[in-house]
Amino acid sequence: MPMGEDNQEFENELQELNIGLMKMELPTRDCCIYRVPKTLRDIKPEAYTPRLISIGPLHHRTTIKTPSGEETVGPPPVQVKEESVSAGELMMETVKLEYLKSFCKRTRRNLQVLRDIVEQQKERIRRCYEESKPKDDVEFVNIILKDSVFIIELFLKTSEAEKHQNDFIFGKPWRRAAVMEDLMLLENQLPYFIMDDLYGHAIANVSDTWPSFLDLTHAYFKHFIEGPTNANYETLSCDCCNWLYCFCLNKSWRKCQNSENQQNREEAQMPFIPLHFTDLIRWHLSPKHDPHPHSKKIGEENQEPSPQHCIRIVSCCCHAGESKKGAKYLFSATKLHEAGVTFKACETEWPLGITFEDGVLSMPILEIDDSTERQFRNLMAFEQCHYPDKDYICNYIKFIDCLIDTEGDVELLIDRGIIVHLLGDTKSVATLFNNLNGEIVEGDFLYETIWKQLNDHYGNSWYRTAAILRRVYFSNLWKGSGTVVAMILLVLTFIQSINSLMQIFKLR
Repeated sequence: MPMGEDNQEFENELQELNIGLMKMELPTRDCCIYRVPKTLRDIKPEAYTPRLISIGPLHHRTTIKTPSGEETVGPPPVQVKEESVSAGELMMETVKLEYLKSFCKRTRRNLQVLRDIVEQQKERIRRCYEESKPKDDVEFVNIILKDSVFIIELFLKTSEAEKHQNDFIFGKPWRRAAVMEDLMLLENQLPYFIMDDLYGHAIANVSDTWPSFLDLTHAYFKHFIEGPTNANYETLSCDCCNWLYCFCLNKSWRKCQNSENQQNREEAQMPFIPLHFTDLIRWHLSPKHDPHPHSKKIGEENQEPSPQHCIRIVSCCCHAGESKKGAKYLFSATKLHEAGVTFKACETEWPLGITFEDGVLSMPILEIDDSTERQFRNLMAFEQCHYPDKDYICNYIKFIDCLIDTEGDVELLIDRGIIVHLLGDTKSVATLFNNLNGEIVEGDFLYETIWKQLNDHYGNSWYRTAAILRRVYFSNLWKGSGTVVAMILLVLTFIQSINSLMQIFKLR
C-alpha cells in the first residue's frame, strides 16, 4: 500500500477515536529562534523578556489598549502597569516607523521593493521560529520588514552617533543600553539572513562605500563580543618567595617571568553566516577552531584540533598522592589557593579558555555588570535548545560556579584580576553564579581534564604543605627574609653546638 494511503488511513482512525484533533506544526531543522524552556523561564522570567523593544513575531500581539482607549500593534506587557507598558511600547512602534522612513530616504529605495524581498523569503523566515505567529501572511511580512529595517537603521545611526544626538534612542543613554540588551535576547531575534539581504539590496543603489552588515553588527555588539583587555595584574613575580615555591613544586630550577607578553590577536574570519545575534555572540565566545554546523566545509590540511585540545594540561613534575578518579566535585577557589594553586588572569585562544599548568590556573578576565546575567542566561538557553552537544557557555558557567561558593572566593578572583565586577558588592557576584546553573541539563564536560587535575593537586599533601609554608613563612619579602635569616641562625647555632660537643669529647 502506498505511503500516502497509509497516512490517510491513520488520520481517519485518529478522527474516529477523537484523538489528535488539535495539532500544531512541529519545529523543522531550520528552526533557530526558540521559546525559552519553561523550566528556565520560571527561574527568572525577566531575564528573557524584552524590556523596551520587542523584535519579531514571538513577542508580538495584535492589539494593545493605549491609555486613551485606542488599539495599536505591539508585544504583550511584562509584569508592570498596563498603562505604562502600552504607552511605552506604542512609542517604540512609532520609532520603528520613523526609522523605516529614514532608511528609505537614506537608501532611496521604495518601500514596496523592500517588502517584496521579505515576501519572497517569508516561508523560510517562518521555519526559523519554533512557533509561527501571527498566522496572517500580510501581518507577518509587515512585522519582519519593520523590525529588520529598524535594526539596520539603528546600526547605521550607531556608526554615526555624533549626528543623532537628538534621536529618541541615542539621545538617552539608558535607552541605548536597554535596546542593545533587548536585541541579544533569544526570543527577540530575527533571522540574520533577511536583514543581510535587505541591507545588501538597499545599499546597492548608493554610490558611497558602506560597511558590510556584519561589520555594523560587530560594531554594535562590541560590548558583548569583545572581552575586557588584560589589566596590569601580575600574579606571578620573580621575588624570592615565588622562586622558592616554584622550585619546591617542580623539583627543578625554573625561570619565573613577570607576566606573559600579550600579543594582539587578529580577529578570526567568520566561516559562516550567523543564525541571529544570539548565535553571533555565542560564536565569538566559543572555540574558533570549532566548525559551525552551518558553515561551509573547510578542506584545509592544517586544521586546528578539537576544543578539548585547546584546553590542554601539562602535569606537574611531582605526582605524590593518589589520583581522585571520576571526581564529581571541584573545590572552591579559596581551597585550591590554600592547596597551592596560583590563579592568573590571561588572554587565551578563545575567551572562555582555561588552562592549568605547573600549579597555575590561567583564566580569562570576566567583566560582570548589570547585563551579564541576561547575556549568559540567554546564551545558555540557546545552547540548551540548539547546541546541546556543544554547550561551551554552560560548561564555563558550571566551572565558575564550582570555583565560587562564598564571597571570599569572589574576592580572591577579583584580587587576581580574573573577575572585574561593577555590581557593587561581592555577594551579588557569588549569588549570580550560584543561580545561573539552575535547570541546566549537562552534556559532556569540556573542562573535565582540568577538573580532575585540580582535584589531584588538592589531594596531594606535598602541595598543601608547600603552600602552607609559603603562606606562613614566605607571604611577603619581610617574612621571607626573616625566615631565611632565622634558618641561617639555626644552622649556625647547630654548627656551633656540634663544635662545642666535639671540643668536650676531645678534652676527654
